[in-house]
Amino acid sequence: MAISKIDVIRAVNALNKEGTKPSSSNVLEYLGEGSLTTITKFIKEYTTEMEEELEMEARKQKFRPKPIFEDMTKMFMDMEKRIRELEAQVKELQKEKD
Repeated sequence: MAISKIDVIRAVNALNKEGTKPSSSNVLEYLGEGSLTTITKFIKEYTTEMEEELEMEARKQKFRPKPIFEDMTKMFMDMEKRIRELEAQVKELQKEKD
């Protein structure tokens, strides 16, 4: 029976989880069938696809604007800090007045 790219990907992921290097020979041993040529081809394709996906995600992260929530949280915290400062100033002025 011929192996598929999905078979190789599953084997690569399983070997990675085990902490075993997913070399062509290790994948062949894991699958118990297939040819080194086919396995090597599928591993290279999978590796290239994963690298492209990671690169694309990195580009998205680089150009993604900060979420509004983070900006608003910082603004709220800054406002709370300023309110505490003003409250302290008011208390000082009241002490001086009394």
